[in-house]
Amino acid sequence: MLSINTFLKNKLAVTTRFISYNHDRYSYSIKENPDKRYMQAPKNYKIPSYLSPEEIEATKTCQFPNTDKLFQKFLHPTGVEQIPLKYKFLSTLGFSSFWVATRLLLKPFIKIYHRGEWEKFNDYVMTDHKKRTHQMMIFSNHTSTLDDPMLNIINFPWFPVYSNGTTRLPWNIVGHNVLFTTKFKNWWFTYGRAVPVIRGKGIDQQGIHFLEERQKHEPGFFMNVYCEGKVNMFYEKLDLKWGGAKFILNSIERSMETAENSFKIPMQTRILYHFGCDRVLSPFRRPNPPLYFPDFTRLHPVLIAIGKPLDFSLLIKTMRKRREKSSLIDFQGRSTRAKALKMYTDLQACEERETIMNLVELEMQALRRQYLPEYDQLCENHINDAFPKVEKFLKFVKLIK
Repeated sequence: MLSINTFLKNKLAVTTRFISYNHDRYSYSIKENPDKRYMQAPKNYKIPSYLSPEEIEATKTCQFPNTDKLFQKFLHPTGVEQIPLKYKFLSTLGFSSFWVATRLLLKPFIKIYHRGEWEKFNDYVMTDHKKRTHQMMIFSNHTSTLDDPMLNIINFPWFPVYSNGTTRLPWNIVGHNVLFTTKFKNWWFTYGRAVPVIRGKGIDQQGIHFLEERQKHEPGFFMNVYCEGKVNMFYEKLDLKWGGAKFILNSIERSMETAENSFKIPMQTRILYHFGCDRVLSPFRRPNPPLYFPDFTRLHPVLIAIGKPLDFSLLIKTMRKRREKSSLIDFQGRSTRAKALKMYTDLQACEERETIMNLVELEMQALRRQYLPEYDQLCENHINDAFPKVEKFLKFVKLIK
């Protein structure tokens, strides 16, 4: 005869049994995609089956609300030509430990494939920022929680990239309600080349002004922008944000106005498109800590494609000459047009930024069409590269289901 304790244990085991859900990404459209437009997803794409539909809905929004003011004090040094030595020292100190941890924990489970003009991009990163011959803007897709810092650490050595205050790495625009919500995270990510911005506030805010200041003083200014504006966890076709185009226009205008040698060459723009980061670290937030946990159960192929350099100088000059003959401004706008018209009175600048980002979007789509089939094939080639013992251990300690 079963005891009361045994009966309760058996009942608890039944009620806590793992439930698997079948999710359809088309049913989880976010508010930034009102027309419900989607891209073709990789063949290995899947929404975690252990998450319920309610948990999926919860992970679509940030844990902290987007407020009109920064959560924490802005720590980046402003009004200076050179980044202070203290900033460089703390950057090296903080990210050296992060570099070691990421290399030890993640690199054994990632197989990197470089495509496109990777060698030229790698040479640029490895060159001292003071010796670079031009500035660079990178537009990249955003599919995981840590795709940019993770890929940087996996691809670039500690010396010289991380040993000199991370000055060779790009500046990154980050939502203040994501990575700058506590004093520690504010300190940590400030010294990790991340700049907090308030979503929806446009280009007239402290973080953007700081980056414009760095662009003015750094001949080798290097910046990465997640132009989709958020983690694209459902592979949706999102309107690209225009903020990055502001820096391209700054460079073009400075190259036309100044005689300084360092600014005669306009900013070089490239597309960095990657596949597979969301399989290494899922963008879906787990209901219980750890909220994000890498997949250590198999070897993950990650393909990184670097596009050819884009130069918008001739385009912008032609647009401005056209306006000299006619005051017509062909600002069509997208779903964000009404909002842009309320925020900005300079429709000429809106037209130029929109045109630049439309061309960036076409280039991103071209890279995606070119390399997605190859990435799918790489996934099939590595389908048997699993680590069952690691999976068994992680299930035993209840880190995965």
